[in-house]
Amino acid sequence: MFSENIQSFFLILQLAVGKHIKNAIHIKENDWHSIYEIATKQSLVGVMMAGIQKLSEIDNSQKPPLPLLYEWIGIAEHIKSQNKLMDERSAMLTRMLKSWGYDSCILKGQGVARLYPKPELRQSGDIDIWVNGFRDDVVKVLKKQYIGLSYIDYVNCHAGFFNDAEVEAHFKPTWMYNPCTDRKVQKWIETKKAAQMSNFDKEVKFSYPTIEFNLVFSLIHIYRHVFQEGIGLRQLMDYYYILTHSTQQEREAAYKTLQSFGIGKFVGVVMYVMRRVFAIDETYLLCEPNNIEGEFLLNEIMRGGNFGHFDDRNEFVDSSHRFRRGINNVKRNFRFLTQYPSEVLWMPAWKVWHWCWRKRKGYL
Repeated sequence: MFSENIQSFFLILQLAVGKHIKNAIHIKENDWHSIYEIATKQSLVGVMMAGIQKLSEIDNSQKPPLPLLYEWIGIAEHIKSQNKLMDERSAMLTRMLKSWGYDSCILKGQGVARLYPKPELRQSGDIDIWVNGFRDDVVKVLKKQYIGLSYIDYVNCHAGFFNDAEVEAHFKPTWMYNPCTDRKVQKWIETKKAAQMSNFDKEVKFSYPTIEFNLVFSLIHIYRHVFQEGIGLRQLMDYYYILTHSTQQEREAAYKTLQSFGIGKFVGVVMYVMRRVFAIDETYLLCEPNNIEGEFLLNEIMRGGNFGHFDDRNEFVDSSHRFRRGINNVKRNFRFLTQYPSEVLWMPAWKVWHWCWRKRKGYL
């Protein structure tokens, strides 16, 4: 059972996505600080502003104390300016790569934000850009253009295009630890690639995935982060908007695809969060929610915050100690052994293979 402040946080989120809440909310002045901390941990400070505005319209006495409200508004304004910068950098990246002969597609962040009623309030992270080319060729071209690269791996690399925006250049949008499942995922991605690269938005001047693709890809992305550092409500809110922009035919096809990847059970877990946190209309659900395991995941989300950064169970290890971080990650993931045995058990073998592969390719 969640605390009263977390439940109030959920209700404000529901107002933010346009829901009409049934029960009145009575938040004490001191409790607003706790709600603000929760929003900060989940990287939802900006989008919460819409909920607060609607709450104050229902009951003018229900709003944060003025000092906190001013701080909240200030952070929201910063998020707006950051989103404007990230949109500009995403468009610039698209033009640069095109001039070097590569089509591209902005994954997650700036693309999914277009589905929000107020895209400028979604808190941005780094820029994930999917480059349509073979890994070795892309790496060679980027180095030739004097783009500093670091941590080149099976899926992506950190690319130093800008001083004011972090960029991850993706050779593949995502992957799975289980090699058999990964082959299925990569085959599916290949059949959908052309449509994503050509889904160009003239307003923002870059391509981003279609709803059909995001229904599958974004859920795999959520699944992936459960086994990495953790997942936060910002990514689940993204999926809420993907679902509410989809058609029934797209949802049915997505669920069949996700089942073929062996993660149909996890879909039910995410559907629980959609219903519990965002009060989504039942018609948008991909399947029946899994209440028991959904509650377990939601507890993990609320404890760990965005990407698990606030999880007190995660031992801090300096980013330069990748081996120790990997060991700690494997230990952490055994919490999920009974729910998702395939990925948990394949992860150690994949980590060893990946290190050897990077060593052979000269990426270490």
